[in-house]
Amino acid sequence: MKLTIPVIALSLICGSSGLHAATSLLPISLPSFTDNILTYNDGAAYAPLYPASNQTLGGVPFKFESDASGNNIFLGGTLSAPVTASLNIPINLPSITSAYALINTIGGSPGIDSGSIKFEGTNGAIHEVDLIVGTHVRDHFFGAFGNTTTSPDTTESVFGTNAFGSAHYDMLKFDLPASFQGETLNNIVFTSDGPGLGGKAFLAALTVAQTTSSGVPEPTFGISLLGLGAALALSRRRRDRLQQD
Repeated sequence: MKLTIPVIALSLICGSSGLHAATSLLPISLPSFTDNILTYNDGAAYAPLYPASNQTLGGVPFKFESDASGNNIFLGGTLSAPVTASLNIPINLPSITSAYALINTIGGSPGIDSGSIKFEGTNGAIHEVDLIVGTHVRDHFFGAFGNTTTSPDTTESVFGTNAFGSAHYDMLKFDLPASFQGETLNNIVFTSDGPGLGGKAFLAALTVAQTTSSGVPEPTFGISLLGLGAALALSRRRRDRLQQD
């Protein structure tokens, strides 16, 4: 006699484990520039970036621009007349989780505070990082000044060559603390400080990471076992009857 085994259908159950998070990297235009990096040591190395271009460095897109005078970085004063100067960069975007900046110094001895970067959000959210030579930042030119960094948030030489006698841009990543969750990032304030060749930070480009929910539920899968025990029991009874016959 023919033994018939019931086919058990396993169904997939689709549920929601939360909304899918998507992260976008948004290059930001700097509102003003004060100096031309092409005029500094090995400045010709930066020529492929200017007068204007969009480049991806270290996996991050950046926007490079120049003003009518050919200036393309923000630096406080000059080497002969250093001043402390701040650049207020309007952002006004919600759900910013981190920022990437191309920041180096002109000169710089280890331990010097060369400037800072401050993030200002709604409801008083503030996050500020001092830019210490040898920790977060170093000279853009590999020469007689500080040539190394120790912070894990600094990626050296995303543009240029990390070798003696060569210029380069380094990328710094800044993760915003929990106080910025659900808030709008209003401004980023970059301050260039430091005593001339003792180390003055400059900003070349800036990109922010915005993480938002797509509104599409992420599926979760499970196996419906309803009726599995009953089906197995039915199969066993049929088998027993066949053996008795």
